[in-house]
Amino acid sequence: MKLNVTSNDSSAIAIQTTVGGNLREILEGLAEVIRQRIKLRRKVKSISAEGRMSAIILSSLPLFVVVAVNLMSPDYYAGVLGEPAFLYGVAGILFWYGAGMAMIFKMVNFKI
Repeated sequence: MKLNVTSNDSSAIAIQTTVGGNLREILEGLAEVIRQRIKLRRKVKSISAEGRMSAIILSSLPLFVVVAVNLMSPDYYAGVLGEPAFLYGVAGILFWYGAGMAMIFKMVNFKI
């Protein structure tokens, strides 16, 4: 896990060097803050795992249904396949499907 020293951490060390004080206590405090950040990231990742799995299942389900219908009954869409309204409908469905997938994945994948 990659950690960056934040400006607050470097500011605390800079203040300690000019004002004085116990550097060991400051470094112990910073180490505790870093440990808590790592712990929080892991907790958020584990809590959001259920949401990520739901997003994957909900995103793949419509595709599986279309494939299953085409495998079980290949002529199901044959009558309307060449119709312009059908093509516009499919384009609209794909647009809203993509927008919904993007929204779901945006909700479950976030940075802390």
